[in-house]
Amino acid sequence: MHETKWHLLFESTASLKDSLIENRVGRKQIKDKSFCIVLSKGELYAFDESCPHANKSLFGGACDDNHVICPIHKFKFNLVTGKGHGLSLQTHLIKCEGDQYFISFNT
Repeated sequence: MHETKWHLLFESTASLKDSLIENRVGRKQIKDKSFCIVLSKGELYAFDESCPHANKSLFGGACDDNHVICPIHKFKFNLVTGKGHGLSLQTHLIKCEGDQYFISFNT
C-alpha cells in the first residue's frame, strides 16, 4: 500500500512567483521525481512531466482555459482532472500552509 506524503515545493509565495511565469509550464525536481508546475489564474497546479500521448515532456508548454497544452502535439489536458483526448495526465495535490507550498505524491 502506498502512503501519500507531502513534500516542500516552494519555501514562500515570493519564491513561487520568482520561479514561474503565469501560464507557462515550469519544472520542479523533488528527490528523484520530476514534476511540471504551472500558475494559472492565481492557482498552482502540478502534474507528471510526461505527456500520456507520446511520453514527451510537457515542460515549456503553455496553459489556456484551465488546460495544459503539450508543446509537441498541442494536445490539451485539464489542469484539475488531467483528462484530455481520451487519456489521463497524472495530477498532484498542492496545499499551502502559512507561506509554504507542498505537493503530494505516493512513495
